Amino acid sequence: VEQDKPLALRCFEIAGTWGDADALTEAGFCYSEGVGCKKDLKKAAKFYRMAEKKGISMVGNSWIYKEKYNDPDDTDKENR
Repeated sequence: VEQDKPLALRCFEIAGTWGDADALTEAGFCYSEGVGCKKDLKKAAKFYRMAEKKGISMVGNSWIYKEKYNDPDDTDKENR
């Protein structure tokens, strides 16, 4: 069976918007490693932060809060 990694990433993103914290973590991993997409640490940090807000422990991932990984548009949305 051939794997469709971009589709898997999209499914993780959709499940994450429905509240699945594990899916948010998987989407963050995909973006951080470039699985099914181009590597994007800003998007990875965004998904990891969302997962942490849902209760997932992000021990060892303090980098997700560094300013350079914040998207100004997302920061405004998170503070609302």
